[in-house]
Amino acid sequence: MREQLSDLFESGVSWGQAARIVSCNLGSAQDVCNRWRLHGRLVLMNKPVQTRYPFEVKLEAVTRFLRGETAMSIAKDLQLASPSTVHHWVRVYRLEGESGLHNKPRGRRPSTPRSQPQLQSQEQARAQEQVRDRVVQEQRDEIDRLRKRLYKLEMEHAILKGLRDLARAREY
Repeated sequence: MREQLSDLFESGVSWGQAARIVSCNLGSAQDVCNRWRLHGRLVLMNKPVQTRYPFEVKLEAVTRFLRGETAMSIAKDLQLASPSTVHHWVRVYRLEGESGLHNKPRGRRPSTPRSQPQLQSQEQARAQEQVRDRVVQEQRDEIDRLRKRLYKLEMEHAILKGLRDLARAREY
């Protein structure tokens, strides 16, 4: 499809007409057209790896775009893959500022740093056990206190019910 589109662009056909001729999505044809304008026939080659651009290149592209230059001219000057790359960086810059343009680490974060040993020392295990024992004892003390309070409230309730019954009996 890219080869057909590239041939049509070279013959002067617009991306809209080319999309209809090749029967492809308008957005895809426009993307190929933009990249064809930047790279010519090189648009047909598959890139083996996604390029990671340095922070300085991203910041320069964003500042130039915000000054009024077109994404196409910036992409051509900085040899970017596509003008949409510039639009993406501008969107990130507007949301997160300069910090959003810094490259993020790729892949999944390790659950534990590799430099730290997995085994705990005996002192750490003992300290954790002491903390656990202390928490368990505090919970037991709290349960005992609540049981005593419940017993006291139940007694008060029984006494008040008895007084109420006596008061009703006197009324009759």
